[in-house]
Amino acid sequence: SSDAGPPDHGAVSIDLEQILHSSSSWESDPEAVVSIQGWFPLFDTMSGVRGHILVSVKMQFVGDQSYNDRLTSSVGVRFFSIASPPQPGAILIEQLLGLVEELRVVQDPEYHWKDLIRSDRTSNEERLKCFHTAAMQARRRLGKKVLSMGANAVLGYREYVDLEGDATDRICIRAFGTAARVA
Repeated sequence: SSDAGPPDHGAVSIDLEQILHSSSSWESDPEAVVSIQGWFPLFDTMSGVRGHILVSVKMQFVGDQSYNDRLTSSVGVRFFSIASPPQPGAILIEQLLGLVEELRVVQDPEYHWKDLIRSDRTSNEERLKCFHTAAMQARRRLGKKVLSMGANAVLGYREYVDLEGDATDRICIRAFGTAARVA
């Protein structure tokens, strides 16, 4: 690699959504600690998966009103990539409320002047960070729309990334699904 310094063995991205949905533990015991543990792939932007690492994350929810306020947060919305539960009775769908969608457009770091002086690895990592941040922002905004409709889940959730390239130097994240109230 042309990068100076120690070798990069990769990075791990962990979605902590499942921990946030363990709120039933927090409702009964505010001091409860919820955790997730497992082997996660170490991903390097230049060489792909480089190995695996055992990660354990523990979280204690702090019921701060500003965080839990429905105007600033979408905590409590569950996202399902399938249109219906895989097992009958696993999740009861009380009501379908319709299509929800969100479009997030951000500047593509690949076309920023800094990219001319960045290494390939740094450029790739910057672009992945941009994808991840924009996708999470789109999902959060979609979650807020779902809460405003009186729903608590998104069924058939899909997320698409469009690289506009030289035409606009933009990245478009399209997120959509069906808002539903589940029990």
